[in-house]
Amino acid sequence: MSEKEKISIPRRRLVIGGLAALGVGVMGAYTLQTLGFMYRRPHNKQYDDLLSLIWNRENAERIGVIVLDEDGQFEPWTVAPQLRRRIGKRKLPEVILEDAKQGRLVEARGWVIPETLALLSALSAVIR
Repeated sequence: MSEKEKISIPRRRLVIGGLAALGVGVMGAYTLQTLGFMYRRPHNKQYDDLLSLIWNRENAERIGVIVLDEDGQFEPWTVAPQLRRRIGKRKLPEVILEDAKQGRLVEARGWVIPETLALLSALSAVIR
């Protein structure tokens, strides 16, 4: 065998290997983003415990702007302690379900939202 034959890699294997490596890199980046490793952290540490409950801050801020337009008077320093008492050590979905069962709902431009979620969204919009 000549030296050229020993080091040559078939083109098909090279292309398939390159595409596989690219695919693994894309899937890894997507996984990191969906797991939240690259999300924007809130700058205001005072409400960080509440805002960390929100999985998608951008959508929460959009809803919060609508809620604030409907409400008019929103004071984070009075709403935050109320939310902390209501949520306590429970998970957010449990609290939201309880809001719906007890009829604590807020209407904002045709959307009917559990009160806790509406207040968290409004807090997120105010703090941004």
